[in-house]
Amino acid sequence: MANLANPNAVRKYAGLNPDDVPDNELDFYIDEADRIVFGDTAIQVTGETLCGKVNGENSIFTTAYRYIADTDFDCAITSSDVTVYAWGTAGDLDTKEEWNIDSVDGNEGKIYISSSSIPSSTYDCMTIDYYYYKHKPNWNMLRRAANFWAAYDYIFAEYLLIPTSLRRGALSWRHVKPYKDLLNRYYEAINFFNKRIYSKKFYKDIVMSEKYLEEY
Repeated sequence: MANLANPNAVRKYAGLNPDDVPDNELDFYIDEADRIVFGDTAIQVTGETLCGKVNGENSIFTTAYRYIADTDFDCAITSSDVTVYAWGTAGDLDTKEEWNIDSVDGNEGKIYISSSSIPSSTYDCMTIDYYYYKHKPNWNMLRRAANFWAAYDYIFAEYLLIPTSLRRGALSWRHVKPYKDLLNRYYEAINFFNKRIYSKKFYKDIVMSEKYLEEY
């Protein structure tokens, strides 16, 4: 499985370098970014009946929704992103079997089955489990969103507990909160991907609960 975010981009967005944080310390945040981005962009469909005749001749079936989503984060839609089943009797789980497919056209919602495994007319129907996007995917924007989230999550976890200001006698020290900008830029990228109109707003300071603190 691939990742949408990558360490070099995450460090660049967070204003860090490899000496500050090596690749392996970003693995958790990059994996988490994949899950967050996927949850904000993809819609799940389970047990949908594919459109297309099951007659021993037809090898092309169609989903109700396009655009089929990328579940393994390689920015390509393949057979690994969907699960297709053939039903001997519709609704009878004892007759349900997973079916091998040849290829997928995510933009058109087409499922192609190789000539050697076309389902015969003894099957009632074909169903599919998959995720879809509301709009044609912009992979660069999806990667951008993941990099911003990973950078935000890392900064939030590692630096948020540092006081924003300290005073020792006549000396004072203060740092900014870059996670706010990273979070805003994440939502800007996500909204662009989802074709939503983005209205800029400032997020209030985040207060970490005791339960959340324990996770870090």
